[in-house]
Amino acid sequence: MDVILFAKGINTRQDINVAPQTLRCVFSNTVETAITVSAQEVFRCTHLPQHLQSQLSGGKITLKTLLPSQIMPSAAYYNIPKAKKDIIPKKLLCACTMVFTAAKFMKEWIIYHSHVGVDEFFIYDNHSEDHLEEVITESVQSGYNVSRRLWPWAKTQEVGFSHCSLAAANKCKWVMFTDVDEFVFSHGWLQDPAASSNTLKIMLLNKTSSSNRVGQVSMKCRNFGASNLKEHPVVGVTQGYTCREREERHHKSILLLEASSLSLVNVVHHFELKPGYKTMGVKPSEAVINHYKYQAWSEFKKKFRRQAPVYVVDWKEGKNGLGS
Repeated sequence: MDVILFAKGINTRQDINVAPQTLRCVFSNTVETAITVSAQEVFRCTHLPQHLQSQLSGGKITLKTLLPSQIMPSAAYYNIPKAKKDIIPKKLLCACTMVFTAAKFMKEWIIYHSHVGVDEFFIYDNHSEDHLEEVITESVQSGYNVSRRLWPWAKTQEVGFSHCSLAAANKCKWVMFTDVDEFVFSHGWLQDPAASSNTLKIMLLNKTSSSNRVGQVSMKCRNFGASNLKEHPVVGVTQGYTCREREERHHKSILLLEASSLSLVNVVHHFELKPGYKTMGVKPSEAVINHYKYQAWSEFKKKFRRQAPVYVVDWKEGKNGLGS
């Protein structure tokens, strides 16, 4: 078992990572271990020898650069993993998202995706400034399986998804990684609304049953615009925004957690997989992601003021390439 640290400020450029052999993990400012993976903001450390684990449990853990020799500031602490009491069957399909001040969208997103087959929701709260906690509490009281994790750091969506892939590993087999303004949809579900219950889960099983090497299922995105609205629609985004671009752009994915590479590298839209696994694409005629991306201007400004991906600059600066 490895120890995994998440750190900002070391790998600062996309696709350019500091060599792991130039870094060390430092436990309690005394014991150092090698780093085997340095990718994006994820660092995989060799675990302590067993005789030192209890001795150093509860102490701070950080990263050290060798050239020059420098110990990084850290808010992380090392604790021995607790032994599992009971083996609980994993849920087939969960969902993970990162949000900033998106409470007004959360209830619709949870109810909709629970209906089509998502069993549990992991919400990474990027220091929201609204009543998100209250909405999540109400959702739990209504019977939905939802948990919130405070994740306050700006521009950390990739590493947040990496963390979620680990946090969900003991609970879920597959995890869908999307934004809260993205909804999986199939025109086939409109033929019989009553039959749409668990249809996403059924589609996932159908797509992956023929091969045990499918590690990821990818769906195209359709971007919706403001649809002449000036304010957030009271009927919700799926009913309020009705105009979209003709072409599908980008994609989002559902990940088989055991297929994720040891680096946990992702570009938000998809994860890097272990050798031997493959990504299977879903035809738009079968299912798509309806992305309510360009909402009423007041909502658009809030969303892009705190653009979550680490390698995307502020929307007011003309420095981005093709958007994410």
